[in-house]
Amino acid sequence: MKIKDIIKGVIISVSAIVIGYFAVGLPLNLFNVLSKDGQRIFFIVELCLYLFIGAVFLVIQDRKEQQLKKEQIRHEKRKEKNKTVQENWYDLVA
Repeated sequence: MKIKDIIKGVIISVSAIVIGYFAVGLPLNLFNVLSKDGQRIFFIVELCLYLFIGAVFLVIQDRKEQQLKKEQIRHEKRKEKNKTVQENWYDLVA
């Protein structure tokens, strides 16, 4: 492994820990500060945000799968075309 890869891994790990700490710590601190209605609103907003992120992730995965299927169909059509061209070439030569 190169030093660059090690440094990159350390930076990603540290940033993930810091972001995770704030993602967990912020709502817990806000629950102490906010009123009951504020806590409910914050919980609903946070839940909607998580659902939105999950939906975006699923849409991206679905698009990738569809693109892979299209590429496979294109490759199969190309193989068939190459096969017919080769067969026609052999018939022409014979």
